[in-house]
Amino acid sequence: MIEVERKYRVSDSQSYVKILEEIDARNLGTTRQKDQVYLPSSIGSFREYEKGMPIVRIRTEDEAVTLTLKAGGEAHFTHEVETIVSDAEATSQIIETLSMHQVMVIDKTRTTYRYEGFTIAIDHVVHLGDFLEVEILVDIESKVTEAVELIDLFASQKLGLSLDSVENERYDALLERAKVEE
Repeated sequence: MIEVERKYRVSDSQSYVKILEEIDARNLGTTRQKDQVYLPSSIGSFREYEKGMPIVRIRTEDEAVTLTLKAGGEAHFTHEVETIVSDAEATSQIIETLSMHQVMVIDKTRTTYRYEGFTIAIDHVVHLGDFLEVEILVDIESKVTEAVELIDLFASQKLGLSLDSVENERYDALLERAKVEE
C-alpha cells in the first residue's frame, strides 16, 4: 500500500477536535511520539538531502518501538517499510554501524481519528507548533493524484481547511530550517 497524505499548518487545533467530534470521527487516542531520524553519513543534514534518498526513523511511541525506512516517492507519498523492534538503543547502534547518523529528534504529541477511509492526525510538534494531517492508502501509484484531490476535498468541505494552509515540508525539514533561522 502507498500512504498518501497532506499536512496542514493550523493555529487552533482544538477547533479541529470539535469539528472531528461533530462529524463523528472515531478518536483512536493520543500518544507521544519521539522520532530519532537518521540520514546516510555522506549527508550532513537535511540542507543536503535530496528526494529519493533514504531516511531511517526509530519511533518510540509510548512503550512501542518501530523502525521505518522511507525511500523514493514524491511530494505526497513515500514508499515505507516498517517493523517492530524491541530495543531503540540497540537499533540505533545497528543503524550507525551501517553508515547512517542521527540528525535530529522529533518530539510530538499526536491525537488520531478515523473517518470513513481517512486517518486524521492532530499533531503538536515541539519547536514547530500544531499541524493536522489527513491520510489515505492506495494500492497503486496511478491513484496518488486522485487520492490527493480526495484529501483536499475532504479537508475543505468537512474540516474547513484551505489549500493555503498546506505544508509540503516534512517535520524533519521544518525543524532543520527552524534551527537555521534561530
